[in-house]
Amino acid sequence: MDRKKIPAPCIYHLDHSIRFNLEQEEKIFEYADSTFPFSKIFKKKNIPALSRRLGKTLEETGRAFRYKDLKKISDQYEGYIVTGHHSSDYLETILLNLIRGGGWNSLRTLGWYEKNRFRPLFAFSQDEIETILQSEFWKIFEDESNNSDEYLRNRIRSYIIPLLLREGANPDRIYKNFHRIEKPVSKIFSKKTQIIKFLLF
Repeated sequence: MDRKKIPAPCIYHLDHSIRFNLEQEEKIFEYADSTFPFSKIFKKKNIPALSRRLGKTLEETGRAFRYKDLKKISDQYEGYIVTGHHSSDYLETILLNLIRGGGWNSLRTLGWYEKNRFRPLFAFSQDEIETILQSEFWKIFEDESNNSDEYLRNRIRSYIIPLLLREGANPDRIYKNFHRIEKPVSKIFSKKTQIIKFLLF
């Protein structure tokens, strides 16, 4: 029985038309083009206008559009959607959901593997991720909108998360309390860094 061929990596980036500095979008494209030898799909969508039309938040609208678009691409190439979510993202997300009245399922969000979505960075601690980032000298592009208190997620990240961390909260442990992770890293990759090289863009 022939094994199914694993599709080559493809980088996807969506310009949400939210960034204040359009030059940064050009720098992201130039950096990706010169650094990663993969095919790339860069798109632009006016997410603020779409969110107003749908009556949803910017985050909800952007996420829905991205995953809808990514599903089309993954179906076309018979591939998987691999994202760079990690345990700090999970902690922010469950707090966001609980504040909005979410129930038990709020704690089960951002699964390690769901259908064709794979989030391998949950298998690594924050210390491991930071160590690899420092050793690889990759550029980090910070979205200017992350500094705005206009968005609830940013307020959670800036004010609530630091307080919880000072009180001893451990995002890695909290995530693993609600998710089962079977690390396939040793079977698929010879080095832990190899799995991260495909994700942190």
